Amino acid sequence: MPQSKRLKYLLLLVLLISAFLRCGVAVYVQRQLERQPGRSYVIEGDAEGYWKLAQTLKQGEP
Repeated sequence: MPQSKRLKYLLLLVLLISAFLRCGVAVYVQRQLERQPGRSYVIEGDAEGYWKLAQTLKQGEP
């Protein structure tokens, strides 16, 4: 197998593995959040702060 073709297959394999891992982690995190009613963020303080900032900016406030 030529080197360039082998490299393409290796890159494709790495990308597929990373996509499956990312999807798996997303499903795990979503299930964990669904088990905790009223919680919609993994890192409550950080995400909540950005959400409030976005709402403030949307309303045109500084």
